Amino acid sequence: MASANGPPEESAPGDSAGSRKLRGIFFYGASRGVVEGLLGGRGLLLARLLGPEAFGRWALFRIAMNYAVFASLGVNRALEREVAVDPRAPGAGPAAVTVDR
Repeated sequence: MASANGPPEESAPGDSAGSRKLRGIFFYGASRGVVEGLLGGRGLLLARLLGPEAFGRWALFRIAMNYAVFASLGVNRALEREVAVDPRAPGAGPAAVTVDR
């Protein structure tokens, strides 16, 4: 059960799995609400401090950064290069790798 001055106990006697799930859902929703409220407040504060032109630039920069996560432009594929292992090398195995330039 929940105490009046602190967070709810994790495994109180008599709690069912369903009530623990509902409590978890509630606290997750409440925490997301707090985070979204803080982000909205940050946006309003930045808009006020930067002015329309600079805030527009900031917004475009944020949009570009959000989409850059999804558009790797092949960099990840290039880093996943397959390197041949020379079986004749002493100590050859999965860790022995030779690269010819």
